[in-house]
Amino acid sequence: MFKFRPDIVIVEDTVLWVSIANKYSVLQIPEYTIKYRLHEGNSVDITNNCFLPRLKGLKKLFENKEISEKVEDDLQRMIISESYIGIARHYEYKRKFFKKTKIKLF
Repeated sequence: MFKFRPDIVIVEDTVLWVSIANKYSVLQIPEYTIKYRLHEGNSVDITNNCFLPRLKGLKKLFENKEISEKVEDDLQRMIISESYIGIARHYEYKRKFFKKTKIKLF
């Protein structure tokens, strides 16, 4: 039986589906079967730093050797790097990018 991992947030659905797909065949259908409502409280809102917990969850996913061996290294790096880009976008949005990265402009 598969369950959401309580130690993973933001990408818990991705981790669950990857775990299922690792054991069973999964088919994709072309139709939309859900509606996703975007609002200010969404975890994917740029004003929230959803990318940090996403990064942590994806790293935990790829710690699973069985899954990690099936996902090419380049793809893993691309997926992880998207989280780092999102973290940078969040801090830039909050005008804290240079403060967080300790980059000195002049």
